[in-house]
Amino acid sequence: MPRNRSFNEDEVLYKIMWTFWEQGYEATNLGHLEAASSLPRTSLYNAFGNKADIFAQILSLYHRVMEGHFAEMTAKPTMNSLVSVFEAMLDRQSEEGKKFPLGCLMVGAASQRSVLEERHIELVHSYRSMLVSRAHDTLKINQEAGEISANINVAESAEFLVCVAWGALLTQCIDAGGSSVKSAVATLKQTCINWCTSPSALA
Repeated sequence: MPRNRSFNEDEVLYKIMWTFWEQGYEATNLGHLEAASSLPRTSLYNAFGNKADIFAQILSLYHRVMEGHFAEMTAKPTMNSLVSVFEAMLDRQSEEGKKFPLGCLMVGAASQRSVLEERHIELVHSYRSMLVSRAHDTLKINQEAGEISANINVAESAEFLVCVAWGALLTQCIDAGGSSVKSAVATLKQTCINWCTSPSALA
């Protein structure tokens, strides 16, 4: 018979996520995870498995939560909502009022590819594909509505936006002041304005 756990698994994973995000996968050990979760390692192992198993679940949780946020933001798929998604990715303010760690959990994971398992890489790819797909769909809707130029290659443009955002997130890790990131966001927004048939739509 399965045992009833005295803790919410998603809440524990959310706490652990911050540790992986701040320290990276390789530098994080079970002692760090015990401290972050306030659970002994036996409980962690019984509930989630080993460190690699836990990280896979963290990546899945991050994907699920962020996809939900982005779906809400693009429920009305305007160019403004698309820009807002990328601005939110680069905004470190959490819903709890404290700042998220620098960069992005997924970008940080991608930068440590050599120490990750293939399943982790696949989860990072899946998250990035979700971002590209959401950008693509929004751009396509706006192009069909005549809001952006018919000459824009939607697939390439979606890839471009995600590349710029991920590059800015990686830059954020070494530019804590944020001037470079702010410039990237401004340029990304200006690019979207240039694509619009009515530039005032994103003014």
